[in-house]
Amino acid sequence: MKKRKPAYNFLIWFLLTGISISPFFSSAQTSGGNFNLHFLKDSLQNSGSVFFFNNVTIRYTGTATRKIKLGFQAGPAISIISALSSMEFDNTSNSVKVLPIRFTINNGKHLQGWQEIKVQVQDEKGSELSSSSFYVNIPESRKWKATVSTPSIVVTGSEDKVPFSFTIENNGNTDETYTYKIVSDQSVNVINNPQPVKLEPGANQVMNAQIDVNNPRFKKLSSEEIVIEIKSSLGEIKNLNIHLTRISSNYTENLAAWRSVPLTLELNAQNLLTEFPFYNVGLFGNIKMGKGKRLNVFYRTNNFQKDAGSNTETGFLEYQTDRWDYLVGYLNEFNGFIVDGLGVKIRHMLPNGDQYQAYGLIKGRNYDGQNITFNSRTTLTPKLRLSSSLINNDDKTLHVKSYASVFTADYDVLKKTTLSLSGGAGYEKIQKIKYDTAVSSSVVGYKIQTFGKKYNLISGVSWYSKNYPGLYRGSTIHNHDFTYRLGKKISAGAFMSCNKRIFSNITDSILYSQFNIDDKEYGIKTIWQGAKFNFSFSPSLFYQHQDSANSFVAKMYKASTYFTYFFNSTSFIYVSENIGYISFPDMPAYKPFLTLRNVINGQYKNYGLQFAYDNAPYFYFEIKDNILNPSAYQRMQFLAFWNIRLGKNIENRVNIGYNKELPNGSQQKQIINTFKYTLPDKGLDFLVYTQLIPGNAESNIINLTLRKALNVPLFKNQDVKSFSLRLFKDQNGNRVYDASDEVLANRKLVVNGLIVQSDDKGIVNFKNVVKKTYELDFSSVSNLRGWIPMQGLKQSFTLTENQREINIAFKESASVQGKLLLDKDDKSSLSFEPGGIRITALANTGESYFTLTDANGEFYFNLPSGQYLLFVNETVFDENFKPAEPSRTIDLQPQQKLEVNFEIRQKRRAINIKKG
Repeated sequence: MKKRKPAYNFLIWFLLTGISISPFFSSAQTSGGNFNLHFLKDSLQNSGSVFFFNNVTIRYTGTATRKIKLGFQAGPAISIISALSSMEFDNTSNSVKVLPIRFTINNGKHLQGWQEIKVQVQDEKGSELSSSSFYVNIPESRKWKATVSTPSIVVTGSEDKVPFSFTIENNGNTDETYTYKIVSDQSVNVINNPQPVKLEPGANQVMNAQIDVNNPRFKKLSSEEIVIEIKSSLGEIKNLNIHLTRISSNYTENLAAWRSVPLTLELNAQNLLTEFPFYNVGLFGNIKMGKGKRLNVFYRTNNFQKDAGSNTETGFLEYQTDRWDYLVGYLNEFNGFIVDGLGVKIRHMLPNGDQYQAYGLIKGRNYDGQNITFNSRTTLTPKLRLSSSLINNDDKTLHVKSYASVFTADYDVLKKTTLSLSGGAGYEKIQKIKYDTAVSSSVVGYKIQTFGKKYNLISGVSWYSKNYPGLYRGSTIHNHDFTYRLGKKISAGAFMSCNKRIFSNITDSILYSQFNIDDKEYGIKTIWQGAKFNFSFSPSLFYQHQDSANSFVAKMYKASTYFTYFFNSTSFIYVSENIGYISFPDMPAYKPFLTLRNVINGQYKNYGLQFAYDNAPYFYFEIKDNILNPSAYQRMQFLAFWNIRLGKNIENRVNIGYNKELPNGSQQKQIINTFKYTLPDKGLDFLVYTQLIPGNAESNIINLTLRKALNVPLFKNQDVKSFSLRLFKDQNGNRVYDASDEVLANRKLVVNGLIVQSDDKGIVNFKNVVKKTYELDFSSVSNLRGWIPMQGLKQSFTLTENQREINIAFKESASVQGKLLLDKDDKSSLSFEPGGIRITALANTGESYFTLTDANGEFYFNLPSGQYLLFVNETVFDENFKPAEPSRTIDLQPQQKLEVNFEIRQKRRAINIKKG
């Protein structure tokens, strides 16, 4: 015979049904009294708040006057705030009283689910006359907080290891596990072994760690930032920041006795593992020559390789000021001519944006020639601007002299509409032994830009005559684009572009044309742009005509789609789809075909994938090769990468690629690895680039790069000098340092906002500083009790040419010391940290001084005599802890030692009344 299982389902159903229908039975009397209880709400849901209320209605149906009081019973999750209520009912039939009930939710282990609150009507002796209950549903809570005891740490010059701590506190009602990591820059090391922290509700744990500041790089810096990243089991992250400041007895302003240029020497070894490796050397850097002045240096040698030469040498010296640039060395410019070779360049800039530039090519890199160019941009009126370009190019190798000029006027027709008109002329003279040709030409163009609330319009055309000198010869360039905003995120528009160019035989521009381009595209577009994504769709008609005037025209009906979605700043997905139908209007023998180009690119943090697939030729020369020799044409490419950070100084990127092409059927697998190792203390960078092609050893290469930072002195810096500042107790009051006076060693002060500390001889060294006014502040961080500077807590002095030593005399002073005294509830699990709280002393003269409490809540001031308002920073307190008296008035007498304490009181918890 089977045992019957307990009817758990029926029992749960019965209890829940009892709760849900309790409004119909809440007037039942449990002890025969004449009092009926009814609640405003018979059940409440906790939605995250800790403060709740309900109302109870008490109806008396008796005939005699009765005095009663209310009692409450609740579990450990509930604290009743309502005071014990006494009341009297007269003999009026159906006498009714409505009373509020206030209560809070306590954080405690496993205090979840339905909690009962029982309300009792008791007689004067405490015996129950009647009772009823309502219920509160407390869901699972995973609240927590993290605090750092000292968010700002000052490190003295003699310290190697600095301790710090942070606290994790579980404010929820369930067990929780936390993990953490400590992140710092390369200049400090954190000594800590991170372990998971498991806390019960209401518990907290203090984590201790040390900062190892015995690092040469940190000793050169003045500050550092440390981040403690704490994560709960649900993935919620809190970051704590610690600002680390190193102080010493030296005050500097990042100036040096010698001006030096931080040059970087670079050694490159390229294409190792192949038959033709080569090597080169580079040198680059810059030097600040004063305010707004800088000298830039760059040089790279030719490539050195066995049995071969190169012409890759480049470099320049550039001197920059706020208004002028001067450059001598290799130029790389384009002005319709390719300007590549040795030359000079000068540029002058004005505050209103106008500028004037001139450069001259002395000798071309690959040909014997010179080029002189002048460019300018001038504001004639607030609405009218004029730009000009004058060019003189003399190619001695081809015996061609060219002169060209272009002028452009920009006029603001309306507030958001600009019209540009261009015009110019050209002249070219070709000198040969058998013929001498001279031609003249012109260029004209316009451009209009207008931007409205709903639309954008850009339209421009440039026409160059067939004899215009340079690479724009015979070109016609159209660019027209109109966009209209249909809504906040959606726009639509149309566009047209034309690029018609004739590349002529440079030796005789009149005789014949060598190479043509005549591409045109007409289309419409739709753009949908959101906060995290971009989507566009653009159908168009695309004509491609290249190679020569007699070559075929490829007509393409084209549709392009682009989509990008950003998950966050480091993760995204990009999709590109281009479909085209290609036909040949003037060559009906060529069969039309469909072409596809597809790209998918995705990245998640340090990982990425890219896939590309092409089916049938898409661009002109692919099309040309295919129609002459028709065959299957496909290309598939796959690429994956992974950025790996192997340590503070090591970075590595791995690329794995695969490529397959038809009709040749070639396949290629490729592995590329880029490795970088940095030693900041030594100024060294080491890079290794490796390319491996499985099955094709001849294509495997290794590139090595070594960079070394150099500091090369150039000349003596006449603007800086050095001096010392001595702090001492002036025993005889003569304000002069005597042998009998006691020096103030290891005392902190602020100089122009920077914290410094005197050495064992009471001296602060000022090294390589400029002659100017210095502000000294002894009020905030001076760690000397009972002594104060004779000239005040805040002083200034102006450094003169011959000063080598400045003495700061101290005298005995009045002082105020005190402590934050905590009046704590022994039954409470809440904690209070008294350290790092600002105490301010406001003098009746208007001057203010402040200090911070230490870890024990103690503080002190050195103050001049006078009347002060002493107060605690109240903004750091919450409703659980508050100062009983946040401010005190004091009258400080000369050399008086006064003690002032502030009482911090914790809010008391209400008492639960529980009756058997």
